[in-house]
Amino acid sequence: MKVRLPVPCLLEPGESLPGLLSRAVVKNRYGSLRHLTPMFGLPERTSWSVKTDMRLLATGKVNIDEIASFTEHTPEQIENATLRLDPPCPRGHCDEYVSIQRWRYCPACIRANKPHLKLWLLPFVTACPEHSCELVDACRKCGQPNNVILPLLPYCHSCATFPEVFPAHPQEIECSSELSRHITNPVELKARLDRLMTAWFLGTSEALRPQYHFSPQLQSVATMRELVIRLWPAAVSPSMLANAIETQIENLGGRWPHLPFIPTILVNRARSAGAALPSRTTHRCRIALLHENDPWWIPLSVAAKAAGITKHIMKRLVDTKIVRSKLFSEVNKDGNRKKSRMVDVDHWHQLIDGLFQKAEPVENTNDLTNILRFSLNEVIRDVSNGKMSVFKCKGNALTNLWVCFNQTRTWSKRQRKPIGTLTSSEVAKLLGTYHAVVADLVDREIIKTHDKSHPTRMYINQTTVEEFNKKYILVGTLAKQHGLNSTNLAEKLSSIGVMPVPFGTLVSIYYRTEIEGVSFNMIRKIESYNTKTGRKSTVNSDKVDNPRIKKLIALVEQHGGQTRFSRKFDYSRGTLSSILLGKKLFGPLAAKRMEIRCGLEEGYLSK
Repeated sequence: MKVRLPVPCLLEPGESLPGLLSRAVVKNRYGSLRHLTPMFGLPERTSWSVKTDMRLLATGKVNIDEIASFTEHTPEQIENATLRLDPPCPRGHCDEYVSIQRWRYCPACIRANKPHLKLWLLPFVTACPEHSCELVDACRKCGQPNNVILPLLPYCHSCATFPEVFPAHPQEIECSSELSRHITNPVELKARLDRLMTAWFLGTSEALRPQYHFSPQLQSVATMRELVIRLWPAAVSPSMLANAIETQIENLGGRWPHLPFIPTILVNRARSAGAALPSRTTHRCRIALLHENDPWWIPLSVAAKAAGITKHIMKRLVDTKIVRSKLFSEVNKDGNRKKSRMVDVDHWHQLIDGLFQKAEPVENTNDLTNILRFSLNEVIRDVSNGKMSVFKCKGNALTNLWVCFNQTRTWSKRQRKPIGTLTSSEVAKLLGTYHAVVADLVDREIIKTHDKSHPTRMYINQTTVEEFNKKYILVGTLAKQHGLNSTNLAEKLSSIGVMPVPFGTLVSIYYRTEIEGVSFNMIRKIESYNTKTGRKSTVNSDKVDNPRIKKLIALVEQHGGQTRFSRKFDYSRGTLSSILLGKKLFGPLAAKRMEIRCGLEEGYLSK
């Protein structure tokens, strides 16, 4: 048997579904919506209904047919009382266009016993188009927010004060009137709301924060009123929004000329968040989105990108407290709280501007070195203390600043190097190798370090290096001299009886006296040689279960390794490696094709 209202309530034009059911509760003296919500597919409550139930009612995520039958309306009428809108664009993961966080209403409408309108569920609606007054969501006397559970009270449920009627700002009246005209057309309505969201997104640094979501449905009507007054001129039409975006780019460039990439980063972030940015128009007017007094805090990585430097350099500036920063705690998409390090954009720009203020113009940079080649935190301190001169070319970015190398701390450290020592890089250059080999030679005490050497700055005894270089030669140096591959050269030398010194080092080392008698023309002609001195195979047949792959491993080893096998049978080296490592299937068909390629009898690999 279908349940109906004892005293029916007719749905009034523009009324919201929560408003209709709230009137029904009052008119029939039910006391609370909790007596009705279980009938409409909502969870049964042991006490008062909650905001979640009101939001589900507002968006129509309930049993429409049951509500229609209960209130003696058609399902179409009940459907029209709901407000269903797609998520905002651009948006965060929790943003919505329907606000039920606080019950907002027009004081003049409520005094006249008018119903609650679904227009008031939109967070960007902050004024009543009929009475041109402000909507309220909290008591101005005691500050208590309006009760969502008792929505039709014409006074504060806490202090029993009736709300005053205050005239609304012309911009918010115009915005609310425009949204009211399209309340029955979800497509047109969402287009205007999306323009407001885009203007909001582009008008604040919060858009650059990785975990931040705007969530208009959670904001108070006072907060949304300030936003609407500031943003509605930009959201009136696509052409006005395009003008506002151009103005914002110019304003950001004018506010932070030494951080030239911030406008591009902001616009790209809006696009990635789903904003449909309008194209440029011939109509030109200036509409500002930038709030001059708003502090701009942006993530460390974005601050680095804005100045054209690496995240590593930026982190060092923050760690040394050169740049002002602080931790923000935000909730990510998984609902977990995460801390993000944010940088004060104004302070970061002031530091760069201070460098440009002290910089002298220069046209020729031949005798200078770019500022980013050195530790930026040390450069900033030295320039501030007057210990270093800085020069600038045309342009406002950090990359246009230059310094004298002989004024840097790097140069000072090199000048403090003890007499008769070499640095690791100097030794590597002398021996024709790289740092790891030098470090290995030092660890094995083949070459000696100086007494003043320390972990952060290695000083190597120059005499021991010269003695080593006079007696020995590295295989890489030898290969480079004769245009050969170092691994193949070691294998060929081994095949003619020239063995490396048994130091056990990373690379092969030979006596120069043994190398002097070797004919490298003959070495180039050697085609058959043992490959044991090359890189060891990473494939272990003992760990392979597939018998076909085991036989293939043996076949590859017979032909001198994977490289030789691939060249001989014109087979992909990467595919062969994937098969041997078990990362790629090697079934009967693949084995048959391999047998044909290698000229083997049928079934050789499958036996």
